[in-house]
Amino acid sequence: MTTIPTYPLKAIHGAILGGMLMFFAIVMVAPVRGAASVPMLRWAWIGVTVAAVFAVGFVRGRLPPGAGPERVRTAGLLVWAMAEGSALFGIVCTLVTGDIVPAVGATLTGTFLLVAHRPSTLA
Repeated sequence: MTTIPTYPLKAIHGAILGGMLMFFAIVMVAPVRGAASVPMLRWAWIGVTVAAVFAVGFVRGRLPPGAGPERVRTAGLLVWAMAEGSALFGIVCTLVTGDIVPAVGATLTGTFLLVAHRPSTLA
């Protein structure tokens, strides 16, 4: 089994996590004026977040223990993109509706997925 250099992966991982948390902080501080009440978005972000959690488990479950470096990098990037995508969707739902529950829930889930699947746990 060959080891993969984790420096580029750590930079990408840190940028995804930092950008997601910065967007969350900006949305929490910025006042939301004229937000529309769209109760269906609350269910939509729950569905997107649950789907992302299962998709992350599927991608990591398909990664064999002795996988090559390129396959490990690809799986890592897919996992991080799904985690970030679900978090960003929840944050945007908060921007549209003014309800903070989607942003908090999706950001916590996305942060958990990114921390649980950091570069050092991929190899």
